[in-house]
Amino acid sequence: MSSGKRFRLVWILPLVLGLGPLAARAQRASFGAATDTLGNEARSDSRTVSGALALPFHGGPLVTGYSIWGGDAFSIRTASNNEKFDGSAFRIGGVQLSRSLFVRKGIQFSWLVEFLPAIVASVGAPVNRLPTASSNVEAFRDPKRFARYTLHDVYGAGVAPLGAELSRPLWGRLSVVYNVTAGGVLFSAVVPYGKATQANFTAATSAALDWRLTKRYALAAGYNLHHLSNMSMGGSNPGLNSHLLFVRVSKARFR
Repeated sequence: MSSGKRFRLVWILPLVLGLGPLAARAQRASFGAATDTLGNEARSDSRTVSGALALPFHGGPLVTGYSIWGGDAFSIRTASNNEKFDGSAFRIGGVQLSRSLFVRKGIQFSWLVEFLPAIVASVGAPVNRLPTASSNVEAFRDPKRFARYTLHDVYGAGVAPLGAELSRPLWGRLSVVYNVTAGGVLFSAVVPYGKATQANFTAATSAALDWRLTKRYALAAGYNLHHLSNMSMGGSNPGLNSHLLFVRVSKARFR
């Protein structure tokens, strides 16, 4: 890169990075001026809508949220044939980082990134998928291959960089929250069984009720549908759909 290009980058990057906050301040200033022209009633309505939003999505476009959540599956099934796993378990713990983008008609829209440092599961093949001497003689006779089909414990970690969340006030301190995330997870063994892979892509969606405890803290509880798939990159792709109940504690930071 020439010295001229490097010089231009030195002053262009700070300028670009600085335009965002300046534009946000300008937008808030123009919004405030327009509200003043409409009178005290419009200002009161605006404060009511903003104050009812659930944390960490409260206060405007410069709010950053931090959440810790954990869930336990009450039902686990294959994604390919919706077959139930006997004796299976799926527990997950995660950290979410969010940044609110805009509010429209009382609905707050936020960008969401999720880190999944702790996934603990017990998975194996449904009884009708276990190798037999007639259906899968090679796996039936090989103890290592057969073990991939039996119930086994796995540990995993991953990240879901693609996510979004909507928060809508119901009444008082209570709001309803919906979010979706997508990413990937790497496990210590194959998930869920057989010729599946240790690496899986994830897609999840959640719905919860969020209760604002204080100005900066909120507690949510709800339902999460967590999907795992290797996108047919392995010998087979039975996939995994886990239905979880979860709780989440959130904290907001205003900038």
